[in-house]
Amino acid sequence: MIDIGNALAGRTVVEICNYVSGPMVGRNLAALGANVLKIERPGTGDDGRHSYPAFDGDGLFFTETAYGKKSVVLDLKSEAGLATAVDMIDKADILIENMRPSVMSRIGLDPAMLVSRNPKLVVGSVNAFGTTGPRADDPAYDPVIQAATGIMYTTGFKGDPPKRIGASIVD
Repeated sequence: MIDIGNALAGRTVVEICNYVSGPMVGRNLAALGANVLKIERPGTGDDGRHSYPAFDGDGLFFTETAYGKKSVVLDLKSEAGLATAVDMIDKADILIENMRPSVMSRIGLDPAMLVSRNPKLVVGSVNAFGTTGPRADDPAYDPVIQAATGIMYTTGFKGDPPKRIGASIVD
């Protein structure tokens, strides 16, 4: 029998993600045995840390999606932070990011450049509106996608404005 709990044992994942969608990918890879290194901003960390309700000081979304990961605080806007991130990615098997498509290139972490440095690297990009098209660079959290897809128009009461579904079902 195959033990999928260790399917990714020995693999290293660098996660540059925020809040729910990207961090959930990292959580699932950690559950499969990968060594997941989550890069967080200095001072505030992942936005999920500040979500409600809080559990032991961190938001519930963060607590759920941080399972099995090691957090690394790096300022990707500084030369030293960027150099450390590139070094980590050079040694990694997988990179997960959920930034708007232009952000990774703008900060010096262009996926094509990273793959040219580390040809075995698998890059997973999680974003709201794809990498091309008129909304490709638009940011979005779950409520934006709920509104864009019309889900919010199916909740609430007749005559009331659209209502967000409480859980982040789209992320």
